[in-house]
Amino acid sequence: YEVHKNLFSAPYDWRFGLEQPKEYFDSLKKLIENAHDINNQPVAILAHGTGATLAHNFLTEGYTTSEWRKKYIDSATYISPSWSGSGQAFFATWRLRFPFIHIRFNTLRKFVASLGAFHASMPNTVAYKDTTLLVGPDGKNYTADQLVDVIREHGKLDQTQLKIAEKNFKYTRSLPKKPDFHVNIIYNSGVKTPMGLKLKSWDDVGSPIYMKGDSLVGSKVIRMACESWGKEGVRLRC
Repeated sequence: YEVHKNLFSAPYDWRFGLEQPKEYFDSLKKLIENAHDINNQPVAILAHGTGATLAHNFLTEGYTTSEWRKKYIDSATYISPSWSGSGQAFFATWRLRFPFIHIRFNTLRKFVASLGAFHASMPNTVAYKDTTLLVGPDGKNYTADQLVDVIREHGKLDQTQLKIAEKNFKYTRSLPKKPDFHVNIIYNSGVKTPMGLKLKSWDDVGSPIYMKGDSLVGSKVIRMACESWGKEGVRLRC
């Protein structure tokens, strides 16, 4: 492969999460068209994690048409798409610190609380609607669709941060749309993956509740997509 000839990159801004500015999607569309025209063949997209979710949204949420995809898209290969969400994203929002980085400066806490990629990667409320992802200090169980309310109630996000967060929380309230292009999904469901928390007190950092995934993102929505899309005629390899 040769960069800018048959290999192109489309980095996105983690601060915006999945709610990227319109200019990003306009540029991505032009990049794909340019790659197609230079090589005179449809484009294969490769994306990982939240980037895979972003790419799938670009291709299925109204930014492109079926005619456009038929002309310009050969396939999309997603590595560990973040459709299920990540316990680490929930932990970061609850604890107000980056996963694996134990620094508690107040400015860093404010930054974590306003980071769109964490908000967009909260556990999916559809897939985990009947799954306990938080056990309160009183023993009460909370499912995925209650996590945001608990975060609000306990002041983890201020009003400004909530305005930012809500733009990305909406992406956790639906499942990925069925594609009309060839899709390859590479993922791991065999690693113990933290997806929720058990709390001793409301100020506690909590201990993890483990489920299936790749240690960072859950695999439940990926498995659901692989099972349902295959039955619905999508050209799919998982």
